[in-house]
Amino acid sequence: KYTTANYDVNFSATGNDFYEIKYEGSIPTAGLAVAFPLSDMFVIGAQAGFLYVMPDYKWRVASAKWTKLKADNSFGYSVEPMLSIRPFESFVIQCGVRYQIYSVKFTDPSFNITKNDEFLGGTVAAIYMF
Repeated sequence: KYTTANYDVNFSATGNDFYEIKYEGSIPTAGLAVAFPLSDMFVIGAQAGFLYVMPDYKWRVASAKWTKLKADNSFGYSVEPMLSIRPFESFVIQCGVRYQIYSVKFTDPSFNITKNDEFLGGTVAAIYMF
């Protein structure tokens, strides 16, 4: 997996500080999947995986220059139940819901925080088999 995100953060405790954080990460994943056919056209299944997160963060205050924000590599996991529909012999549509979580430990002296990044959302995939 490759993920990217932009965060705009305004800390209300200080009132005036405005931070921007950019994130890019590579997330190799290993896991297992199971599938149970309901008919020739419908299959239900689930997959679960362990994540190894290699993050790359940059941050800046207001419009200042971007600076690398040090963060450790970490582990996490994901789970996804799904429904697959095969309308044609060589074509499958998968719909599911994925939950993913991993720990982020910033080791930068100016930003020493540990937190969890979570994702919960729908997934859709179209698969054509040759």
